Amino acid sequence: MSACSFRGRCPMSTLSLSPVRLAVRPGERIGVVGENRSAVLRQLVDEPDLLVLDEPAEVPGDHPGRLVMATHDRLLLDRFATTIVEATAEKITRYRNGYAGYLKEKWTARKRWEREYLGWVTAIERGAKHLWATPVPRPPDPLRFETFGSGGLTTTRLTVRGRLTVGPLTIKPGSRLLVDGPGRSLLLSLLAGQRQPDLGSIVRGGRIGYLAAESVVRTPDRSVLAMFARGRAGTFDHHADRLLALGLFAEDDLSTPVGELSVAQQRKLDLARLLASEVDVLLLDEPTNHLPPALAEELEIALETFAGAVVVVSRDRQFRRRWTGAELTV
Repeated sequence: MSACSFRGRCPMSTLSLSPVRLAVRPGERIGVVGENRSAVLRQLVDEPDLLVLDEPAEVPGDHPGRLVMATHDRLLLDRFATTIVEATAEKITRYRNGYAGYLKEKWTARKRWEREYLGWVTAIERGAKHLWATPVPRPPDPLRFETFGSGGLTTTRLTVRGRLTVGPLTIKPGSRLLVDGPGRSLLLSLLAGQRQPDLGSIVRGGRIGYLAAESVVRTPDRSVLAMFARGRAGTFDHHADRLLALGLFAEDDLSTPVGELSVAQQRKLDLARLLASEVDVLLLDEPTNHLPPALAEELEIALETFAGAVVVVSRDRQFRRRWTGAELTV
């Protein structure tokens, strides 16, 4: 399996603005995902009798003809797309049977890769040294958030004058809370200690993992690997192995300055640092923002299996539709 074919892990140096032109069949409604999705649309805007939508909020349900939309909105893909197209620099891949078919084929490809890798390792162990010439790359590890202990959060009534009044709150170990309303991101920043309330106090009973809504690049000249390793014990080789095992970056990307990353790549780097940490409480502000749909699905599974507490802000309609935890409006 190629570097561009799983979790959107395509070396940034290979991204192109001239992918192979996409053919749209009569009556087809295509959802385009992947790093090169906008380039695909640019080649189609002048095609007659074709509705082209770039990151639409909604799709006209009564449109009778061909339609192509570039989006990572999983709800739109699920509702409207008859075909999913993944656009990378290497190729354009069609997935039939809508969004469900796309996820099924992704899962099948992952399982096939795991079997091929296990077969290759087994053959090498049995002495088939000639197979070293055609190695099978190791599949990325499943996304998994690691717990440190069993801590939580408690607050008194919190006030940021003119902007927020909320509480008291108790976030117990293992609990789930979806925060909505105009003060949602501000509340998460308070709980994470990124900002102090004007009134009130917060007791953090364990390690906190915080994912802000948008990445902030303060040292644009530092490499991807250096930023991943920042503040962590161990050698660069150890950190490189750990980062590559997550499947979020290709090896060629590790020396790339973070200032050259796309928004999606910056998001993956923030996510990678969080996945490599042991925490008791996850505070996640728009965690699926900028992620490829298949990776967003994996992230949801990882959150379901996380033993600690989760407090999340999300406008992702698919994420919210599936949410089964408590909700709070601030």
